[in-house]
Order: sequence, then C-alpha cells, then structure tokens
Amino acid sequence: MRNWVSHGIRRIYVILSKTIKFYFLERPSPTAVPGYHGRRRVRYRGQGEGLQIIEHEIEWIERFRKTDTYRFVPRLLEISVEFGNAFYDIQYYPYPSFEQVIRSNMNASFFVRKRWNILFKGLAETLYNTQNSLEVPEDYLDEMVFEVLDARLADMPKDPALQQILSADRMRIQGSDQIGLRRILDRLRAHEEFRKRMVPAQLHAVHGRMSLENILCGMRAKRMILLHGGGCAKGIYGDIAKDVARLYHELRGRLLHLRERQYSLIVTLVDGVPELDFEILNSALRDRLVDNYVMVRDAVESWIQPQHGNILYRAAFYEACEPLHDVFRKDMRRSEQLMLLATAILRLNQWLQKYHADIYAQLEVE
Repeated sequence: MRNWVSHGIRRIYVILSKTIKFYFLERPSPTAVPGYHGRRRVRYRGQGEGLQIIEHEIEWIERFRKTDTYRFVPRLLEISVEFGNAFYDIQYYPYPSFEQVIRSNMNASFFVRKRWNILFKGLAETLYNTQNSLEVPEDYLDEMVFEVLDARLADMPKDPALQQILSADRMRIQGSDQIGLRRILDRLRAHEEFRKRMVPAQLHAVHGRMSLENILCGMRAKRMILLHGGGCAKGIYGDIAKDVARLYHELRGRLLHLRERQYSLIVTLVDGVPELDFEILNSALRDRLVDNYVMVRDAVESWIQPQHGNILYRAAFYEACEPLHDVFRKDMRRSEQLMLLATAILRLNQWLQKYHADIYAQLEVE
C-alpha cells in the first residue's frame, strides 16, 4: 500500500512539474518556431507543387472552420495565392505537440485517453460529416491506392539490400517466416472482395497529414489545434481510414525510435533468403506508444466506425503501406529504410492473416 501511494505521489509530481515546465517556465519562444513572422503569427509558404499544397491547406481551413465547434482549426490571419508569393499566416500557439506529450510522459494515461476521445468525437461530428464529403470516383482504387504504391515501389532507393528484400518471395523477420511484399500486393490487386472492401462509402475532407507532430495540445484536454490539414497535392478529399492509419503507424511503426537512433538492426542472407532481426532500445517509450495505439483504436471504434463502417479494415491496410512513404524522407539512413521496409512487410503479413487467411494460406504453399 505504501509503495502504491508513494508511486502515485511521484507520478503526480512528475506530471505537474512537466506541465509547468512546458506551458510556463520553458514555453518555446515564438522566434524559435519555423515560419514565425512576428506579431504572434506563423507563416507557411509554398512554391511549385508546394503552391498547390498551400492552396489545399487554405481550402481545408476555410471549409473546416464552418463546422468546427471544437476549435481544432487554427485561426487564419492572412493569405496569398499569388505565383511566387503563396503563403498563409495563422495565429501562433505556444503548445507542445502530441509527440512531445507522449515522449515526455507529460499527461496521465486517463487524460491522454480523454484527449484521443475528444479528438475523434470532434472529427466525427465536424470534419468527417456528410457536409464535407464527395462521391467516390469509379477509378478510385486503382488511381489512389495501387498507382501510388506502384510509384513508391518503382522509385525505391537502388540500394542492393533494399532491392533484395523488396523482390524476395519469402524472408525471415524477427525469427518468423514472412511472405514477400510484392507477392501479397499482386494477389490483392485482382482479389474482388479486397477491391470492394477498400472503397469507402464517401470521400471526406480529411486532414491528410494526421501526424503526432501536427496536433498541438493545450493544457485542457479539449484544447487541440490541427496543423497542415489538407496538405496533399491531390486535394483535401480522401479516405478517413488514411488519417487513422497515419496515427496507427506513428504510434507503433517505430518512427520516434528511428529518429532518436534507439534501435539495433542485423541483416543477413541465409541460403539466399534475407533475414532481419531488430531490437527497440527504449522500451518505456515503446510501451507508451503502444498504449496510445490502443487508445486511438478504441476511440476510432467508438466514434468513427459506427458512422463510416469498415474503417478498421482499410486503416490496417494503409498502416502497413505507410512505411513505404517514409522511406523517402530526406533524414532516413540506410538502416532506417531497412527497418521501415521490414515494418511494412510485417504489418502486411499480419493484416493478411487477420482479414484474408485464405489468401495467406494459398501464398504460403505456393
């Protein structure tokens, strides 16, 4: 009993001290924020393809704020879409990101769970409603899923190790046999049930880049600001499952560990079969991230699934594909690219076993 009480007191002390530190004592200076433009405003600029993204982010803010009773949308101060001078200014918010909250263990778990529930309840009632939706085009699956994946695989770095794992029919990851990435995608491409279930009922004005970094957290659980919504070259409309999948991936895709170099990786070739073994070194952070993954999944099941059906199926598939996009980040080293590719293969095999056990069994014996 004494240990339980002393642990609780220490936890309360840590939470209070970190809250005071982040929100008061060491609040980040506005001038240290990328894009800070004076007068407590932040400016985001774009050129070339970035111009299109800036236009979509402005459109997203304008559309979302009409129904935003939760005040998730940043306050828009000034915009310009002139060629060579495209930008928009938003109010500066001195809040830590959700990534910082989780990394520093700043909030108690019940408070973090409350944040996730408020976020998805708010999105379900505002951004993800029928007012912000479009019909799904007939060529949606091929154009927005398979063509995108084909382009990513074709542009994959020409590193011999990456290419060997990418083209392998089978491999071993963490001591278990895995079916090759290309074999699974090729089989799914022609699978009628998969094609039917992957098409959402409608497209919505999704966030598009729902990362932990783009969610700012105020002191109150319901005070959150979503940055860079609609920031996709294809437009602001898409599948809600992709927003969910991005959070899934950030919470259990080991991205934070890769950025902090908190992992070890061994790659070998045994009888022509690639074998990858890795270990995550910061187990405390890993466990917190997995706990948050469970919270997000519960919130999605409570607030999104009842209205939009079949979203967990699509979100789990997109989660498996997310590492293929992160491979192209400029800050990724070769070992991190291998970790991302291994994560994609593991997740896709797990997804296939759960949702299409018959296809998995066929591929195993072929």
